[in-house]
Order: sequence, then structure tokens, then C-alpha cells
Amino acid sequence: MLAFVADCAAMKLHPGIVAALVLVVPLLVYLRLLHRGRHPSGLMDTPALPGDAGEDDTYTAMAVPVAASRGNLTEFRAEANGVWLNASPLVPDPQYSGALAPEPVLGLVALRATRDALLTAHAGLIASFPRTGIWPVVLVGLDQQFRPWMTGELEPRPSQPWDPEDVLRKGWADSTPEGDDADGGAEPRPLGRPWPGLAAPRPWGAAVPMRLQEVWDTAGSEARLGAIAVTRPANIVGELGWNGAVNFDLDPWAISAVLRSWEDRFGVVLVALGFDTLTFCVPPNSLTDTRAQAFAAEVFALCPDSVSQGAGSIADLATSLEGASSFTLWWD
Repeated sequence: MLAFVADCAAMKLHPGIVAALVLVVPLLVYLRLLHRGRHPSGLMDTPALPGDAGEDDTYTAMAVPVAASRGNLTEFRAEANGVWLNASPLVPDPQYSGALAPEPVLGLVALRATRDALLTAHAGLIASFPRTGIWPVVLVGLDQQFRPWMTGELEPRPSQPWDPEDVLRKGWADSTPEGDDADGGAEPRPLGRPWPGLAAPRPWGAAVPMRLQEVWDTAGSEARLGAIAVTRPANIVGELGWNGAVNFDLDPWAISAVLRSWEDRFGVVLVALGFDTLTFCVPPNSLTDTRAQAFAAEVFALCPDSVSQGAGSIADLATSLEGASSFTLWWD
């Protein structure tokens, strides 16, 4: 800009004209960058933040959780800017997964950055997901090794056609052993009760508002931003071979089948993964009244610890889910 001013002076332009050009030229450059699909910060897409800083100081991104095709991480990495420069590859450890061939790169883990930079990068990938097939997810690690993400404790496997209701029905049966008393409606587990079936769907629109500030606050200061190539956020569990629910003998692709069903019926979208936790965003008014009760039964069937080591009963779990903008599941 100093060189530009010097050139204007050399041409003996009127000082008023020079001042006007100094103001107008940067604006034109900014608009040109936006027109080309690039943010001046170097990010690939301008983030969709309809509420950059709302009354609760929350970033909100509108997510369309379906992509036309699975993204290409090699191309994404080659064009990376901002927090994605020199990002770490997410690769399973062959000794853990038992694979003989070289393991594929499952995703990328962004460099540590300021919260604003991470929020902007996160929102940018959400905005571009339907086109790129690269979904951003917050990664929460266990201990200083940041397990399982930096230790490769992942076990990717070919996709399998699991039926979500079969998965939940089995989880319900496994968590409701026969022979115990089923006393009243506030028991920790609905022992002896038959599987109630899938909850009725709730129209939630074309996009899910995601409060990213809230997601990062919940994840903690050590969380990292990941980028995973998928057509649906729900598929991340299967694609990564996430084994956080291994103690319940849950295949990662079986979990993904249930999460796809939740996306379709309620707009419940996966936003964060930990060593043994999954966090979801929920559209406004998606889980209300009796629908929250029915959905809580599904949550219990997938993650019994949500009741036995959490809410205490399905009724109380439903109360915690009703009207919530997010929730986290934990498997012991």
C-alpha cells in the first residue's frame, strides 16, 4: 500500500484522489477474493456465519449434513491455507489395527491456533461441505498423548450395511436383562420392557444451526480441529474405525448407521469425538415433549451409560435432551 501511495505521488495525482483510492482499492481486492471463493485470511471458503456474535456471543454455522461425494484429502491438503498448513495426518497404527498394508490417511488434524482462527476454519468447512465432502470435527484427546488421534488407536474397516433399528433393538435387549424388577417409570433401566421402536421423525429443514462456540467451550482448550472425507458426518465413526464403544461390542459402522438415522429423522449431527465420547448438535425444537422421550430410549439403547452412569433414568435423560442445542454420549 505504501508503494501504491508513492506511485500515485509520482504521477502528481491530487491528494484527495489518492486518499479515495487508498480506501477503495482494498475494498475491491476484498470483494474480488470473495468472488473467487477465497477468504482474505487464506481459508478456502467464506464461512457461513449468520450469527457471528449473537446475544450469547456464539458463532453459529448453518450445516447441510450431506455431500454429493466423498472428498479428496490429497487435493484438500495441496490447496490448504490458514490452520490447515502443515496439518498432521490422521493415520491408524498398523500394530493396533492389525493391517499388513500401509494404512491410509483417514483425515487431517489442524495446527493449534487461536480460538477465532479455529472457529472461522470450522465454519468455512461446514459451508463448503456439500461441495467438498470434507467435514470438520472437533477432536478431544485423552491424556498428553492425545489418544486415540495422535497414537493411531483406530481400526478402519470396510463399510457394512447395518440396519439402525436392529442395532438399537439389540442394544435395548442387552441393557434390559430379564429377571430384574421393573418398578415404575423412573427406574435406571426399563428392565423387562419390550423395544419401543424408532421415534417418529421430526421435520427440521434443510440446514442445522450449529453453535460452534458452545462446541469448543465443551471440548476444552486442548481440543483440535479435524477434517475427514465423508458424504455424511455420521460416517466419520465408521470411516475412522473409532472404538470408543468397544466395551459394548459395537461395530463403528453399526454406530454410524444409527447416527445416519438420527441425521435423517431429527437433524442431529455429529460435531465432536473424544477417546470414548461423541458430541452432537441438535436443531431447535427437534426434540420436544413425547419425541424427546422416544429419542431418549434410542440414546439409551445405543449408549446405556447415558442412563446407568448419567441421567439415572430414561425419563430424566429425556428431560435433559428436551430443547437442548447439543449433547454428549460417553461409553465407560
